[in-house]
Amino acid sequence: MNPRRYWEDLSLLLMKRPLQVPAGIPFMMEADSTEVDLEALRCELSDHRVTVSQRGSNDVPAAGMLSVILEGVHGLAGLMGGPDRFATRLQGVDIRLCRTRYGGYGQAHGIALNRDGFEAWTVVHELAHAWDGVNGWKLSARMRDSMGAGRCKWWYGIAHLLRPADERYWYYPGKSPPPCGIDANFNAKEDFAEAVTASVYPEEAARRAAARGWPYADPVRGYSCASFAGTPRAAFVRELLSAG
Repeated sequence: MNPRRYWEDLSLLLMKRPLQVPAGIPFMMEADSTEVDLEALRCELSDHRVTVSQRGSNDVPAAGMLSVILEGVHGLAGLMGGPDRFATRLQGVDIRLCRTRYGGYGQAHGIALNRDGFEAWTVVHELAHAWDGVNGWKLSARMRDSMGAGRCKWWYGIAHLLRPADERYWYYPGKSPPPCGIDANFNAKEDFAEAVTASVYPEEAARRAAARGWPYADPVRGYSCASFAGTPRAAFVRELLSAG
């Protein structure tokens, strides 16, 4: 067992606080449109081996929700090279709509989204977790090692659990800019999911990074990237996708 990863995951599990994001973000779920053909939306999602269900309700997921989900699926599928490659990499995903205090969460073959409202960014982010999960979380571990990221000492995970607001024990992003900045909930899995999502929505990622005080061009931190596409994390995602 790797003690560093164990304590990182344990500290975040016990804290159970979602990654904070600034207000005013685009891609928010809009009002349902009765003009949208629900069956057509479901069929298109099925082409990507994606199913959607609503937990705790017999109601069919509304067209507005399915449209936002499809927007996120299309975004990630476009990055991956089309529906077939998306389906091959994720190996089937069941999306559950439920009420939760989190924006969403994802694992191999399944993600959950807050049915009270979500955005296409969140859909892509959770699908990235599903992709990582179906690969035994090795993709995020590889990116962490490639970026020289992680906690400086394995026991920092314990210190972080005891003092979550102390930035000294937060996840270290390495010598290259993180996709959207960091906070107390950031870890290798979140880093990877954000890097994939930023690859789909690079302009929004840059806006979020700047809003959190982590711009890609930051002489103090030694960053000199003009956009997310020029960061080592973006290069890692591209190489990962080009590998097949």
